[in-house]
Amino acid sequence: MDKPIAHRRGFPDSFTASLVALMPAAVYTCDAAGRLTFFNRKAVEIWGREPPVGDDQERYCGSFRMWTPDGSLLRHEDCPMADALRDGRAGRDLEVVIEQPDGTRLIANVNIDPIFDDAGSITGAINVFVDVTDRKRNEALLASQREALECALNGEPLTASLGILGRTVTAQYGCGTRFAFYLANDEKTSLRHVVGMSEDYAAAVDGFLIGQDSLACGLATATGEAVLTTDIEEEARREPWREMACRFQYRGCWSFPIHSRKGEFVGTFALYWLQPAKAGSSDIEVANLVTTTAGIIIGRDLEARHRRAAEASLRESEERFQQLGASSSDAIWVRNAGSWDFEYVSPAVQAIYGVTPQAMLADARLLNALIIPEERDEASRNVERVSAGEVVVQEYRIQRAGDLAFRWIRSTGFPLYGGDGDIQRIGSIAQDITEAKLAAGHQATLLAELQHRVRNVLAIVRSVTVRTGERASSVQDYADILSGRLLALARVQALLTRGANLSVNIRDVVHDEVSVQAQHEGQYRIEGPDISLSPKAAEILTLAIHELGTNAMKYGALSVPDGRVKVEWSTFVKRGIPWLRFVWTESGSAAAPVAAPTVPQRRGFGRELIEARVPYELGGQGSVVIEAGKAQCHLEFPLAENASVFETGAPQRLTVFGGALDMTGAPDLHGYRILIVEDEYYIATDTARALQGAGATVIGPCGNEMAAQAELAMQTPDAVVLDINLGHGASFKLAERLQENGIPFVFVTGYDADIIPPDFAGVERLVKPLQLRQVVGAISRLLQATV
Repeated sequence: MDKPIAHRRGFPDSFTASLVALMPAAVYTCDAAGRLTFFNRKAVEIWGREPPVGDDQERYCGSFRMWTPDGSLLRHEDCPMADALRDGRAGRDLEVVIEQPDGTRLIANVNIDPIFDDAGSITGAINVFVDVTDRKRNEALLASQREALECALNGEPLTASLGILGRTVTAQYGCGTRFAFYLANDEKTSLRHVVGMSEDYAAAVDGFLIGQDSLACGLATATGEAVLTTDIEEEARREPWREMACRFQYRGCWSFPIHSRKGEFVGTFALYWLQPAKAGSSDIEVANLVTTTAGIIIGRDLEARHRRAAEASLRESEERFQQLGASSSDAIWVRNAGSWDFEYVSPAVQAIYGVTPQAMLADARLLNALIIPEERDEASRNVERVSAGEVVVQEYRIQRAGDLAFRWIRSTGFPLYGGDGDIQRIGSIAQDITEAKLAAGHQATLLAELQHRVRNVLAIVRSVTVRTGERASSVQDYADILSGRLLALARVQALLTRGANLSVNIRDVVHDEVSVQAQHEGQYRIEGPDISLSPKAAEILTLAIHELGTNAMKYGALSVPDGRVKVEWSTFVKRGIPWLRFVWTESGSAAAPVAAPTVPQRRGFGRELIEARVPYELGGQGSVVIEAGKAQCHLEFPLAENASVFETGAPQRLTVFGGALDMTGAPDLHGYRILIVEDEYYIATDTARALQGAGATVIGPCGNEMAAQAELAMQTPDAVVLDINLGHGASFKLAERLQENGIPFVFVTGYDADIIPPDFAGVERLVKPLQLRQVVGAISRLLQATV
């Protein structure tokens, strides 16, 4: 309690009274009975009225009505001034809510001192008070703003954070004030209630349209300005809202649009009053603070909602991408555009490249190491082009890890842009096109082979046609002979096309030709073992038997019912090679030789085929002897593989040439273990693949001397490929250990010979750059020298 101030009744002089009247703080005094004895201009301003002085009806305070801070009615006889007059105690920093006649409420900070006379009796009291409404309101609003923002930052729903703001405002205005926040839809065409009003009210207004004919909030949104309705019942332009206002009991309605920090309209804030209420400048300031804070909260909520939707969409997209990658037979990967490190590698990489996705993710160099050396630099340049923004389709060969097979790859690289338009990543889709490549090459070979065979067949037909015309006696004779010979060629083709690269049984050839010409089965006899003929032998023998059978049918044994044909064959060895002996014998033919004009016809096409073509194309010999009543053909030729233009066997499929890594024909290193010591990654991996391609088991590669020493401590290789400089200059410590242990090795180096110590003068030195076959050859020579 402050010490009371001794003071006479009233002010001592007019100067003091004038001074107090001009004070910026409100001041009034009462006598001991509580009657007003003095007040200044500021007190009248705060009270909103000028009460009479000395009136018994105006006691303790000149305000119209007073309230406690918690909203309870405060009677004049219970106010702080009355307490000071009764108790004689001063009051400091007390708060009282003063209501003016028009209903406006202000918060006053009150300081009261009782006044005593010389005898110590209370003669009155003085009250100095100030309007702290704005300060208290701002403090409350700022506190609620912090609380609301913290609530939003903690991820609480809009109902919680916006509710804090709304309740703070209505608490400032007192009973009978309600609030509501509305949120615009994404299309900005309608509003929905978020928090504040009752559920019935929310149900009645949710979805109301934004426009000139809408409710206050919809109108405020449409115009972008606050709609301040003092009394709905007295404003004709609010006629459509009266039913709603009457139903939910409000007269005044203030609606304020809410914009996000980006200036985007996001919703509205509304205050509802039981009685008519006119908005003042301080009310507009309060609304501005509330809508600004609400704009931040709602904007953040919308951003978070959109971000969650975007993240969900991204997760869904990533899941679809993962599913695509997992199910695709093509290899898919994504790399950082700057470092080229892999960020995603699909499972198909293992089937195509022979390495796991995890291995490629761990070491980006692995992909280049699989590409054959001749095409590695070009592949790297193409990656640079993709990183610069190009879409690049390239083809290159790899040596697949694991089975060391050479494969053709077609890769499509493309840039991936970030939100800022910069290339952040590069992607690629790789296909194994080995089979397609080989098929295309094989198809070209087949086409060339087909052209070759067709041309040869046509050449044979032409030759048969010409030669048949030289001996035919008439057109009909020409047609019959030519037709028979072409049918024989067709039968050859039928025998050879039953399956690719199938051999032909001699028995089938003989039977098919003789049975066509004989009058009955008793006219011929076939004897001999089952022998498979090469396509060329089947072709020539079929044509020869056709000519023999045709001549026998026209002039020989098959021309008479009693004639007989015997066909027999056997094998014998000549110069270490199996040969076929074939004999055709006719008996029972005409008793006398055929007349002279016709006899020469039996020495034409058929005789030339037997006596000239068999030696020329089969490397054998043939003869035909024709006498009166009998004829005999004798054929001998080696049973070797010879191709025919009528066969269907396809040329052998092509294989992929692996360039420098292809060790086809290289020395066989199976069973040998070779240690590689080389610090340059690609040289080391290429050397390892070359040795593996030759059959060797590779130890390492080791990129430094320590790793090599560790390998030698665990196992002893059969030979070593050793680089002299492992990153720290020339060193021969490892060479010395190898020499001491009797392990053969070769140097692979870029140094000249004069740097090598005399102790290693006998060690073979391979100079970089070198062909990988040189390494394989050098290791093979080392191993042979140690056997």
